[in-house]
Amino acid sequence: MTRPRYAASNASQSDLPAGRFSGNGQRILVIPSLSNSSWAAERMTVDNPLVIDLVTVDPLTGIVSLIMVEHREWGEAGELLPDLQAKLNAYFAYVESGQLVQDFPDVAGKPITFLLNHVYELGPREREFIRIAVQQHFVPAGITWRHEMLGRNGVKPN
Repeated sequence: MTRPRYAASNASQSDLPAGRFSGNGQRILVIPSLSNSSWAAERMTVDNPLVIDLVTVDPLTGIVSLIMVEHREWGEAGELLPDLQAKLNAYFAYVESGQLVQDFPDVAGKPITFLLNHVYELGPREREFIRIAVQQHFVPAGITWRHEMLGRNGVKPN
């Protein structure tokens, strides 16, 4: 497996682009790969396992969320499962290898959640795959799981 690219381990949070706060006060740390010491435009979707899409830290709870985004339809035969598996493996490796804490030392010891934001409803194959991954890998590692459906404009429907 190709190792995902992360922000350089010597990059501090002050090196992140300005204005990275969500409307609810959550601190957002963007971790696309670096190119020529500047932030590169990378696809932030499940189909790109080489990028950790987004990391947020909730200032009230301290929960660290590693967020992935899927904009494509899941299909009826599990067509996107290989992409989802590769992305989950990359996120899990990022946490378990200690790279997350190496990149952002202030998140050490904080609870971690993986969050999948998706535009289309998960199918039964995706739900079962996620159930198994959570039960066999995430729970034993102390990682929680959430998923949220977004509208086609990227906003959660009411």
